[in-house]
Amino acid sequence: MAWTLCGVLVSAALYAGAFPPLGLYPLAWLALVPLLVALARRGPLAGFGLGLGWALAVGLFTSWWLPGMIETYFLIGTASAWLAAALSVLATGAFYGLFGAWFCVLARQGLPYPLETALVWGACEYLRTRTALANPWVISGYSQQPFETIIQIADLGGVILVGMLMVACSAAIAGFLQPPSRRLRHRLETGMVALSVAAALLYGRHQLARSFEDGDEISVALVQSAIPRDRRFDARHRNENLAHHADLISRAGHAKPDMILLSELAIDVPLRAGSPESVALGGISEASGADVLVGAPRTMDLLVLRRTFNSFFILRGKTPIDQYDKVDLMPFSERNPFGSWLVVGRSAFAPGLGRRPLDSRGGPVGILLCSEAMLAGPARELVRHGAELLANPANDSWFAVPAAQMQLEIAAFRAIETRRWLLRPTMSGITAIVDPHGRISASAPIGDPGVLVGSVRRSRILTPFVLGGDVALGAVVAGALVVTLARLAARNGAAWSSHRRSPTAG
Repeated sequence: MAWTLCGVLVSAALYAGAFPPLGLYPLAWLALVPLLVALARRGPLAGFGLGLGWALAVGLFTSWWLPGMIETYFLIGTASAWLAAALSVLATGAFYGLFGAWFCVLARQGLPYPLETALVWGACEYLRTRTALANPWVISGYSQQPFETIIQIADLGGVILVGMLMVACSAAIAGFLQPPSRRLRHRLETGMVALSVAAALLYGRHQLARSFEDGDEISVALVQSAIPRDRRFDARHRNENLAHHADLISRAGHAKPDMILLSELAIDVPLRAGSPESVALGGISEASGADVLVGAPRTMDLLVLRRTFNSFFILRGKTPIDQYDKVDLMPFSERNPFGSWLVVGRSAFAPGLGRRPLDSRGGPVGILLCSEAMLAGPARELVRHGAELLANPANDSWFAVPAAQMQLEIAAFRAIETRRWLLRPTMSGITAIVDPHGRISASAPIGDPGVLVGSVRRSRILTPFVLGGDVALGAVVAGALVVTLARLAARNGAAWSSHRRSPTAG
């Protein structure tokens, strides 16, 4: 058992090493080998425990900063923060526990084949993003953002497809432990995996040579204000914060951009026509001729009920001309995922009623407010509704530096999946401009106030993943279920035939 646990920990350490701060992304291609070997001779209950333990270890290695962030954000005790972090990891770790149990059940006839393993892994990763506590943190494919050739297949099947290819490679290596009767098929599937990797690399090279852009250059300026957390949402510093933003926006206006973008909730009071914030920022919009896109709360009174939205506004002159209200609110920090059943966390905002692009001077821009960029669905929906650019205004000031880097790498996949330029203004970093190939075109130093100036172009292409992503990912889940049922039926059929041939049967 000690060697089994050692294999699980080694696997988790290799997997975590593929993500920031180490960022040794090639490790992810073989990280699961020790885990699969450890699962090979265990029962399904032990397999569930080992899969869950693997997820907990990965969570500890990659999210060591999470308890401290929870403690600071929610103002709770250290023990409560660690408990909340552990429950968060357990909620996603259960899917890897199910993967471990599945692997152990099928391994009784020999290790599951590489393509089967990849299919079920992909189904687990997809399903963990579809629950009430959807958490796509450290999904395997996100580790490959620096590997720009291989990640181009995300416009076919999203980040899940990248992860499936990696897991197939780990399963092919682990499969050399197959019994003699299964080695021929294993060799055939290993050859198919090798061909798939080669095809993905060729496809990636082809896509990297393509341009997905239309029209003239659009000049943009992204403002990173870097206001300390203890000065935000504090009335004593409101005028000072506004003056700081106005100074940065004025500097951005000197570049004569088409759009000036600020972070999520850059303004911490509701933005209304005629308010000091609207007048100050709108005056700069008039002087520069640029649209100012800025995050701020929005309130709406319905009879005796006041609803507050996490919104993103376009100012053209001194009047907000349009806004987007965040639809997918972050569990616990922005909404209570359990509704009236259990009061947990904060219910700071009401969800927006729909998702649509905003009509800016740079063209239709789809807004992914902070955590909305962690999931593939919102970006696909915005592009289907006509978005020709994407913007991901965020506030990563609560995160440790490796976490902010991971957030940027996650957002970069939305650019590949949709083949859109992505603009990412943040409060304190990492503010960046991402091209349609998922490459970081420009970025600002983390933690420093400043303005990032660049140029982008519109895109009108509709990728296979935009058009059929839900169908493709649904097929992965259905395929995993069919493969599992077929294998179990074949095993039960073989056992029944063996029983019938036995001289003592009957």
